[in-house]
Amino acid sequence: MHRFLLRLSRPRLIVLLILACLILVFVSKNIGVRYSVFQHHQRWTSHAPEHYRYTLTISCFCAPEITEPFVVEVQNHIPIVAHYLNNGAPVTTTSLAGDQTIDGLFQEINDAANQRADSITVTYDETFGYPKEIRIDMNLFGRDDEIWYTITDFEVLN
Repeated sequence: MHRFLLRLSRPRLIVLLILACLILVFVSKNIGVRYSVFQHHQRWTSHAPEHYRYTLTISCFCAPEITEPFVVEVQNHIPIVAHYLNNGAPVTTTSLAGDQTIDGLFQEINDAANQRADSITVTYDETFGYPKEIRIDMNLFGRDDEIWYTITDFEVLN
């Protein structure tokens, strides 16, 4: 390998180094996010209560029924109740029918990393390890593709 590099002309060597750097950037994108998710998901898994409740606010350029804060109650890893915070009406929007457990929110972060989002920022609860705030921007130069999840009022239930 060393002899091969010595025989390359300077311009070809520079091109080879640039290609190597681009490959490294491509492969390593979001690796820090993935590691952080892994660490905090382990903490969540080791401390996760069987029954809990939290308020979820989704901020995006979406319909009002999606951006209205709602309360989610989870028992045995299954969402059993989801209702809007302001009026108590049940959440029936099909776009919210996904997994709104804490594990489901971890999956949202992993999905964004797998789809190579341009920006993923997560703030975690230090005790339980769940994500308190998730900010995802799939394309920094795109318009209206950002989404934020904010988890508040987390409560362990008996």
